[in-house]
Amino acid sequence: MTDDVVRATPLVDLLEVDDGAVVLIEDGDGARVLKVSAVARTILSLTQGGATLRSIGVELSARFGTPGEETVEAAVSALVEELARQGLVEVQRGG
Repeated sequence: MTDDVVRATPLVDLLEVDDGAVVLIEDGDGARVLKVSAVARTILSLTQGGATLRSIGVELSARFGTPGEETVEAAVSALVEELARQGLVEVQRGG
């Protein structure tokens, strides 16, 4: 799974706030506004041109430290999956 490539989907707008960002995205029924955490905002930034889960984990660990009870890979995978469910990123499965 660490070779999966994550790409941010196009946003209509993004407003940076102290603890993350507020994003406006298009969906099938119009537009939606979502608030994302600072970690999620960093993932969106890192994946503008595409990034592997492994490289995302390395960068997030450097910026935010390591998660308490789960591995970096598990934490990044869970957050990326949630961002994908929300339509903020697309995941291309690696080999």
